[in-house]
Amino acid sequence: MLEEVVPLLSVIPASPRPQHWLVMLEEKMRNTLVQCLAECVERRLHGRESPSKLLELMTTLGENPGLAVVLIS
Repeated sequence: MLEEVVPLLSVIPASPRPQHWLVMLEEKMRNTLVQCLAECVERRLHGRESPSKLLELMTTLGENPGLAVVLIS
């Protein structure tokens, strides 16, 4: 199993309505992953960074209170 931690693009404010908060979380996760993928493709197309360098960069981003964890099995 591979594991990657991706910081969300923005913080999701607390909400007294759990369903609303989950919808916001889903939207922020989707937007974050779309932007990360677009940046990765852009870098690869222009040859600015190798895949190993991108992986290293992504694993050394540091801790962030707004993190999304994506598990791929």
